[in-house]
Amino acid sequence: MISWRAGFLINVPFTIILIYLTWKHVKETEGKTVRIDYLGSILSIIGLVAIIYGFTEENWFISLLGIVILAVFVMWEKHITYPILPLSLFQNRTRTGAYMVRLLFMMAMLPFWFFLPQMMQTSYGFSALASGMAFLPLTLVNFGIALQLPRFVQKYGNKRVLVTGELILALGLIMMAVSNIEKGYWVAIFLPMLILGLGQGLILAPVTSAGVHEASDDLAGVASGLTNTMHQIGGPIGLSIIVAFTSSFNGALWFMLAFTIMGGLIATFVIESDRSSS
Repeated sequence: MISWRAGFLINVPFTIILIYLTWKHVKETEGKTVRIDYLGSILSIIGLVAIIYGFTEENWFISLLGIVILAVFVMWEKHITYPILPLSLFQNRTRTGAYMVRLLFMMAMLPFWFFLPQMMQTSYGFSALASGMAFLPLTLVNFGIALQLPRFVQKYGNKRVLVTGELILALGLIMMAVSNIEKGYWVAIFLPMLILGLGQGLILAPVTSAGVHEASDDLAGVASGLTNTMHQIGGPIGLSIIVAFTSSFNGALWFMLAFTIMGGLIATFVIESDRSSS
């Protein structure tokens, strides 16, 4: 049998291709010397680790300590001239909303990818490979809709596409939450997955674009990095919260739905409409 660790090897050929393309086509730019915010980096890491660990172990003191450390991190970033996280990024409503939506999106989706394979293996007797293949409908729909996104965004605007994606994602989670898993994969999982794939495909690119909305040249890289940071930390935070309160797949789905609804509300009322589409 092939170990699950072999799954990481799929990234190797893509990485080699990216290294070659970068070397071949990305032009060298002039560098500059800047001070590094070491203390800010340490505070942010310790704060996030404490919050996630505290939720996972149901140790609320450590979680509270993590929140306090992050508050200290924000105060530190506010008073230095070389912050790792320039707080001016949050002066734009659209960018701020995008970071929150991206965080909540992954708070819902990483637990989905965590719980669903286990449920299929337990309830349907799927192998690990079959559980992975069972995600194919979601992936194909996600890929297909992503190819149409430029046309949709141009016609309807970034915000409308994003809000629509959140609504469709919420609908897919509701469908799966109320489905009877005893009816089998094709009814209980396959059909909701098609809806979920559509919602995911409509969300990711628009929320990424909103994360760098009107960012100046000197902040564009940090804005993009913060969007990806929210993507990376959202999953562990969401999963740690869910496992602290429930271990059932159905119970987890309602938490995922709550995160998605919050994301949809923020996308609706915080992110500003495109000027060209309003």
